[in-house]
Amino acid sequence: MQRKNTLLALAAATLIGPAAAKTDFNVVAREMTGLLQNRHYARPKFDVELSRKMLDQYLDDLDPRHLLFTAGDVAAFRQEFGDRLHELLIRSRSMDPARRIYERYKNRVLERERHVSALLKAGEFSFLSADPILRSRKNAPWPANVKEARELWKKHLEEEVLSEILRREASARAVGQELKEVEAEPSVEEKLLRGYERSRRNVTAANEEDVAEYFLSAIASSFDPHTDYLSKRENEQFLIRMRRGLVGIGVTLHPEDDGSVSIAAVVIDGPAGKGGDLDLNDRIIGVDTANKGGEADMIDILFMKTDRIVEKIKGKKGTKVRLRIRPAKAAPGVFKDIVIERGQVQYKDQLVRAELIRSKDARLGEPRVGYLDIPSFYYDFSDGVPSVSHDVEVLLRRLQAEKIDALVIDLRGNGGGALREVIRMAGFFLGAKPVVQVREMGKRIETKAAKIDLPLYEGPLVVLTDKASASASEILAGVLQDYNRAVVVGDHSTYGKGTVQQQVDIARFLPGFVDGRRAGSLKPTIQKYYRVSGSSVQLVGVRPDIILPSRYDAYEFGEAFQRHALKHDVIDKSRRFSPLDAKELYRESLTQRSAKRVASSTDYEYLREDIARIKRERAENRVSLNRGERVALVDAREDRMKTRNEERRERFAKIEEDDRKQFQFYELTLDRVKAKDLREIGPDHERTIYTRKVEEEFNGLSEAPKWPSGIGPAKRESIAIAIDLIELTEASRIAKKTPKA
Repeated sequence: MQRKNTLLALAAATLIGPAAAKTDFNVVAREMTGLLQNRHYARPKFDVELSRKMLDQYLDDLDPRHLLFTAGDVAAFRQEFGDRLHELLIRSRSMDPARRIYERYKNRVLERERHVSALLKAGEFSFLSADPILRSRKNAPWPANVKEARELWKKHLEEEVLSEILRREASARAVGQELKEVEAEPSVEEKLLRGYERSRRNVTAANEEDVAEYFLSAIASSFDPHTDYLSKRENEQFLIRMRRGLVGIGVTLHPEDDGSVSIAAVVIDGPAGKGGDLDLNDRIIGVDTANKGGEADMIDILFMKTDRIVEKIKGKKGTKVRLRIRPAKAAPGVFKDIVIERGQVQYKDQLVRAELIRSKDARLGEPRVGYLDIPSFYYDFSDGVPSVSHDVEVLLRRLQAEKIDALVIDLRGNGGGALREVIRMAGFFLGAKPVVQVREMGKRIETKAAKIDLPLYEGPLVVLTDKASASASEILAGVLQDYNRAVVVGDHSTYGKGTVQQQVDIARFLPGFVDGRRAGSLKPTIQKYYRVSGSSVQLVGVRPDIILPSRYDAYEFGEAFQRHALKHDVIDKSRRFSPLDAKELYRESLTQRSAKRVASSTDYEYLREDIARIKRERAENRVSLNRGERVALVDAREDRMKTRNEERRERFAKIEEDDRKQFQFYELTLDRVKAKDLREIGPDHERTIYTRKVEEEFNGLSEAPKWPSGIGPAKRESIAIAIDLIELTEASRIAKKTPKA
C-alpha cells in the first residue's frame, strides 16, 4: 500500500555503473507523460504548478530526511528546473535534470561517508549533549549549507553510535553476561561503517535505468499516491506478488553489513528447502547463474542490491544455479559451493487459510465459528490460478460442511488486489447484488454487481479490519456493512484508498525505432470507486461498527496522510441498492458487550498506555544524545516489559487452561481441504508452517510470551463477538416462533 519507500532503504543507483538497458528513457518519460495527461482520473493541468510538485517529489524521494541536499542545492534545482520540468518531459529532455540532480545526491552521499568515516575513527563522542535531534525530519528544512549539513551528520552519527552501544548492553543483560563476555561481533564503529559503505556502494553501482526508475516514480506519484511507474524488474516483482509464486529456489534474502546476503527464510517444499544444502542464516557471497562451474563464472555479489541478486538466482524451471555460501554453522573463513535446481515456488503462507473454532458452551448448543484469514486479493492475470475467490469458495464450502454457526472474515493487513475478485467474493454473502460503483474521469458511473444468483453463506457474519486493510478489502467490508450483512470490527477506520489503477505497458506506445524491452509500465489511477450507499472510502476509509484500540492509533497512517491524495466525495446510492434489516445485526447489544470486555482487558489497557506514550513521543519529536537520559529511557522500557511479561505469563497460562475447557481449534488449509478430519491446533498443537524463518534477535526488550492458543486480542474479540451474534440471532429466532398471548 505504501509508496515505494525503499528508494533509499538500500539507497539507489547512480550514473557511473554500466548501463544495463539500451532503452531511451527520455522517450519513455515523454510517452509516460502523455499517458498521464490522457488517462489519469484527475486530469490535473500540466503546468508550472505541477512541474514544481514533480521536482519536489523527486528531491524528497531521494532525501526524505532532508539531510543530504543543502538549501542551496534545492534552490538551484528549483530555479533551473522548477518551472519547466513539465516541458522537458514533453520534449524528451527530462533525463538531463534527473541525472544532474542524482549526481548531486551521489556526491553528497560520498561526502557524508567520508565525513562519517573520519568522525568514527576519531571517536570523539561525549554523549553529554543537552541538544537533542529531531526524531522525524520529513518536515524539517534542508541544511543551509555544507557546514550545517556536516553538523547534522555528526549529530545523527552520535545517535547511531549511542543506540548501538545501548542495544549491545541490553542484549548482554538479557543473557546475564558482561558485554565483554558476549560472542564477538564487529566493533560499533566497524558495524556502522559497513552500513554507510553498503549505502555508498548501492549509490555508486547502478545505471541509467535505475535513475529513470526513481525519477519516473516521482513524476507518477505527483499525480496521486497510487499512480506509479514500475521498471521491468519491479513489474516482475508485482506479478510474483499477485501470483503468489515464481520460478526460483524458494528463499528470502536479507542484506548484511559485510556486503553478503543471508538466508532469512526458506520455503519448506521449495527447491532449497527440499535440497537441504542451504540453511537459515547462511550467507551468499557469489552466484554462478548458469552453473558453468568455472571460477570466472562465479559473480561476486558483495554489496550488490538485493533485487539484482534475486534476478540472478531466478531462472527457467529445471535449470541450475551455483551459489557460493558461508555456512552459518561453519568456522570463520569456510566457504562452499552448492548447486540448486530451480523450480516452481508457491508461497502458501500468503494464501487464504481457515480455522474452525468449536465452543463447548452447552448453553448455546456448542456453537461453531468459522474463521477465514484473507491476506490479499491475489489473482494470476495470465491464467487465473491462483485466485483468492476460488480459494475462499473452496474453504467456505468445507466450513459449511462442518456446520458453522457464524463466520469471521479477517482482512487485517490486506492491502487489496484484483477488483474482479472482491466483486465475485461479495456475491458469496450477498448473491447477485450491486457491489461497488466506479466513476471514470469522464464522470460516467458504472455499477458492478456480483453474478452469483444465490449466496453461498447466509449465516451470522463478522468482518475484522485494521488500518492496513485497503482498497479491495475496503470494498468488501464496506458493501457487507452497507447491506447490513455483517458486523464490521476493528481499528478506528480502514486505510482510505478509494481509487482504481490500471497497468499499461509503455513499450506499446514507443516509436518503432526505440528499444522498449526495459521501458517498464505505468499504473495510473483511472477510476474512483464508491460504496453502493454512495460514499467514497477515499481518505475516510470504512468505519467499523465496533471499534477496538490499535497501535495504528498512535501514528499518521492511511490515505489521509499521503501526499497528493485525491479528495473524498459522495455520489448517489446505487439504484438497485436495498439493505437488509439493520435490527438483525444487533449492533447496539454487540457494541455494549464488546466494550465491557475491552474495558476489562489487561492487554488492551497496555495498548492504550502504549498509544498515549507513542503519541507523546511523536509530538515531542526529539531524540536525546545524552547517555544518562537514554539509559533512563531504556531502563524504564525494560522494567515495563519485564513487569508486563511476568504478569502475562501467569495470566496467559490461566487463559490457555480456560481455552482447553471452552474451545477446540481446528486448522483448514487449501492442501488439506478434502481431508476427512481437520487438524487440531491450539495450546498443544502447532499450526502448519510453510516457511522456516529466522527468529527475531532477542534484545531483552521485546520478548513476550506467545498469545494464549496463538490468538491475539483482536482475533479473540472477533470470535467473542461472533458467538454473541449467534446467541442474539438464536434468541430472536426463538422469540419470533413463540406464540403471543
